Parts: sequence; C-alpha cells; structure tokens
Amino acid sequence: PYVARGQSTSAIMQACRTAALEQRGGGSSLVFGGAGNKILAVAMGEVDVCVQAKFGGPWDTCGPEAIITAMGGRMTDIFGDPITVYAQSASVTTGDNMDGNPDDNTDDSAVLSRQPFATGSSGAVDSYGNALGFLATGPDSAICHDALCETLRGTPEVER
Repeated sequence: PYVARGQSTSAIMQACRTAALEQRGGGSSLVFGGAGNKILAVAMGEVDVCVQAKFGGPWDTCGPEAIITAMGGRMTDIFGDPITVYAQSASVTTGDNMDGNPDDNTDDSAVLSRQPFATGSSGAVDSYGNALGFLATGPDSAICHDALCETLRGTPEVER
C-alpha cells in the first residue's frame, strides 16, 4: 500500500505511518504537500490512505472530504469518529466549556477532545483546527479504514 504523508517527523505521525503500512505488511509513503492534496490523492486512487495528525481548519478538509465521500471513500478523525472541525457549538475565545456545555464546570482547553479549535493557557487560538487530525481511505483502498482506526486507538504515541 501507499501512504500519503507530509514532511512531519513528529512521533505521532511516524507512529501513524508505521501503523498504516503494517496493516498490509509493508509499503511506501509518498510526500504530498497540503491536506487537500493528500485527501485527493486517496480519492483518485494514487495512494491507499492519508493520515494527518493536525490540520488548520475546515478550509483544509471540507471540499476534499465531500469529494472522497462522493467517490465512496471515508474520512474520519484518526480514531474513527466524525471530524468535528465543522462544529458550531465551540467557542474559540475561551478555554472554558469548549464542549458547548456551560453547565459541566470543566475547563476543556487542556483536553485533546472533539473541539473545532484548541486554545492554549493564554486563551489564544491554537494554530491547528483539529488536534485529532484525519484519516482518509479510498473506496478501493488496500488498507481497512476501521482496522487502522482501531490500531491507532491502541498505539501509545497516538493518545486521545
């Protein structure tokens, strides 16, 4: 199989690429620039999977996700859940109650959870829109989307 990747050398991305390639006993990773280009490479069958740990926001994924879905592929966060960067319920100006529940008295800013934009301790918006990244597979991918998500959920470098 072929894995579309960027030039990241982060431990989480290396673990994701390794997990994807081990699903089928080896393969190659190819460098693509831009989240959309990686997703479109999957949709067009040039590669089997694209895994990206973080991305900027809906401008990176909205169009490519529509295309890959229309072509019979799948795109989720790296744990297999729907991408929530499109959610409208979260605040990007405060770290408190980013889950949209003002009554739970929690500070969700330090939690890697389903939130459109993470904020740091200063309250500034993080430069990445979705800390849970994305996983895209095509309709004829040699890599099973659900099996890879399950593997990533159990990979120590890839924590929720």
